[in-house]
Amino acid sequence: MATHIPLFHQKCNYRLAVVPHMDHPDILQHVSIKAVHPTQGGVGEIRALQIRRDWCRGDFFDIMDDESDELFSFASTLFDKYGRLRKELIENAYLRGTGVWGRELDDGVLLYIFDINIKENFRRQGVASHLLQELVLSTAARDANANAKFFAWPLPTIHLDNEDQWRDQREIARALFSQNHFRRVGRTDFVAYVPQAAHPSRLLPNENDVGIYHEPFDTNTPFGPAHITTVSLLSDGTCSAHDDQAEAADTQMQATYPLHHAIRAKKNSEDAIKGAYTLLPALVRERDDHGFTPLHAAVSATNLAALQTLLSLPAISNVTEDLHSRENIMGRTPLELCKQEMRDAMERAERAHVEWEGHSTDTLRIAFLLGRASGHPSPLPEDAYIVSRKWGCTCGRCTAGWLSARMQYRLMSKHCQSFVIENMV
Repeated sequence: MATHIPLFHQKCNYRLAVVPHMDHPDILQHVSIKAVHPTQGGVGEIRALQIRRDWCRGDFFDIMDDESDELFSFASTLFDKYGRLRKELIENAYLRGTGVWGRELDDGVLLYIFDINIKENFRRQGVASHLLQELVLSTAARDANANAKFFAWPLPTIHLDNEDQWRDQREIARALFSQNHFRRVGRTDFVAYVPQAAHPSRLLPNENDVGIYHEPFDTNTPFGPAHITTVSLLSDGTCSAHDDQAEAADTQMQATYPLHHAIRAKKNSEDAIKGAYTLLPALVRERDDHGFTPLHAAVSATNLAALQTLLSLPAISNVTEDLHSRENIMGRTPLELCKQEMRDAMERAERAHVEWEGHSTDTLRIAFLLGRASGHPSPLPEDAYIVSRKWGCTCGRCTAGWLSARMQYRLMSKHCQSFVIENMV
């Protein structure tokens, strides 16, 4: 065990270093600040990435994905491809959490803090908090015209021997950021800070912040089972890959939650639902280990027949109560989950630079049925709804489901300008 050395952190010098990114020097800069004591030398360091998202021009996800999985998770969880805060984190009564964050997060430079490392002998003496404060006051932040936004994912960054230690260190990391006025963005893993003392987040007491929606169901720690993929050489010279962990999970799902498994596998799911209801009515509302009900399973599997069967069960089954259930690892109702997966499908296709074929008819019928059953019916008939939403329209007013009024106006303006120019020459 390391010896604790009393330290007067007021005597520390703080040395700032800003290094432009090798591939994106105009967009990304590596920022670090070291705390150096006159007698003890270096005692701690904070590292962050400065991100000028307004220069990304729609490539925000790709640039973050190239950097690390953590940064891509940060970008795609909180923002769209232009770096604008996700709509549900502002408007959804549950997902927005405390509601202290809004469109102000769309503007300004981002500083993502990914590491605070204090030497063991000097921990618990306020060095980490002073490093955070120095970062806020640093040149990197001042260059952003006092409009910088600071983000972090409070997790341990040091090597630990077991899961209990990891969870303890996670709580220490969370407490550090919370004590320094970082507040959770919605109900996500990420916390944010702004320097403006009058901002709603700065007025929110620690104890009034909210938790993370997926945490009660999340077993994903560094000490979970190893993810093993077995690759086999076939007789024709090709390879076959087997995800052993996924196969084991599928086998366990089939044994523990046979109805969920049947719905996801799309194997006689209608008969499985009716049989389960006859055997024990409660089975059609049972939650799996992730908190998903059979309704959620039908959405995840795009199993239209299963959804229709569940919604057609007698009212006494109370299946429709699950239309409003968010107690799951995604923190979403079936309709919200459906919309999330539709958006994710569009974004995946765009990131992979493949031609997107639009939402499937089954997906759109599921969204239509869920909206009607949840008390949020579309004003359009089902077939018209499918046509209008095929290419990703969410407002219902786009021509052919994709050409928005704003784009029509821009195209008309450009056409008129071209017409005038042609007639002037």
